[in-house]
Amino acid sequence: MGWGLFAWWAVAQADREMRASLLQQARIVAQAVNRDQVLILTGTAADLDNPDYQRLKEQFAGGRLTIPQCRFLYLIGRKTDGTFFVFVDSESATTKDYFPPGQVYAKVPAVFRRGFDSKLPAVEGPVSDRGAEGVLAVVPLIHPSTGAVLAVLGVEIDTGDWKWMMAKRVLLPLARALVILMGCATYLFAFRRPSARRNLILSLSLLAGGLLVTGMIVYYAKADAEANSLREFELAGNEIRLDILARLHASEQVLRSGAALFEASGNVAREEWRAFTQGLQLEKDLPGMQGLGYAPLIPSAQLAAHVAEIRRQGFRDYQV
Repeated sequence: MGWGLFAWWAVAQADREMRASLLQQARIVAQAVNRDQVLILTGTAADLDNPDYQRLKEQFAGGRLTIPQCRFLYLIGRKTDGTFFVFVDSESATTKDYFPPGQVYAKVPAVFRRGFDSKLPAVEGPVSDRGAEGVLAVVPLIHPSTGAVLAVLGVEIDTGDWKWMMAKRVLLPLARALVILMGCATYLFAFRRPSARRNLILSLSLLAGGLLVTGMIVYYAKADAEANSLREFELAGNEIRLDILARLHASEQVLRSGAALFEASGNVAREEWRAFTQGLQLEKDLPGMQGLGYAPLIPSAQLAAHVAEIRRQGFRDYQV
């Protein structure tokens, strides 16, 4: 009875810890998703040629590798009529589980609906999804200005893999409890009813059982420690990679804004450029960026006039 209760408690505790860990990993991936890139997506096949979709695709494929036993990582949108569709997923276009952008998600798990409605992250499962059962963590992506849900990110682990991970997690506490139980049994049957033969048999049984359990503990503890170290290393590396990508994408957006200014104005004066760069507040949003400038293309026939114009603006030593 006591052994059964302890086993039930160990399994329940492991499940709670694993769900909390999965949700935390999903949060990390969601935090690295650029909301501006999601806003640009149309949720249609046209996104296949969109550089922002391609970057998110690479990001999701890399994020999937950092979460142990992750089967799918995908971003779900919802239309005004309530239809759910796929923005982007982690799967290659050559695999059977690939969802192209804009594909309708008819049998969407209820946890996605609650993610859009409640704006709260959650873990649920096992749930039926994509023709199989799995444990699913969802994290809503909130628009920083409006507070609206742009999309919901989902991270799914196959039920079979989940159970195997749980079994490995509860093995150590159950093995320790078994050693204690065997010790108590030895005391009750050997020392309270002395018998040389019985003592020998029980002692050898205890020794063999203890060695077996110890070996299992050492093996799985070592494997679990190595897996945790590798997972933490991969997670830390992916966080750094995602931070670098996010910074590069932010810098790219700044450059695109500058190019758009020239497209709209044609000829941008120095004061206009200064007002534009000050309005970007780069020192606040992109600390470390030392400056943002442009270099005009001057035909040789206009070079003298260009130098004279810049010198009239107060830069008397200017030359090309």
